[in-house]
Amino acid sequence: MCRDVTTLQCIHGNIPIRDYEKTTSLRKWLVMKLKMDGLVAWVTFLGCPAGEYEYIDIIADDENGNPTKLIVDIDFRSQFELARPTQTYKERTDTLPALHLCWD
Repeated sequence: MCRDVTTLQCIHGNIPIRDYEKTTSLRKWLVMKLKMDGLVAWVTFLGCPAGEYEYIDIIADDENGNPTKLIVDIDFRSQFELARPTQTYKERTDTLPALHLCWD
């Protein structure tokens, strides 16, 4: 949902459309590079009442050759941004990584 021409309402609040498009383009580029390296990867979109959430799914073999699902969020910290955070909240969210990698 767009609030106006320059701002997009997302799960992590209002962000300029150009920034949203920049991270979306970066995700697509990263998926392309991962595929070129022989990995199975795609961008996953989740819709929810608060907006959309995008992350990258990757299937890679672990050290034993078993397939493992990896999840990469290249914009992790922004998911916790609030319009008017308290100082304590801001200090804690500033310690979060921008990029988050997890696996099943």
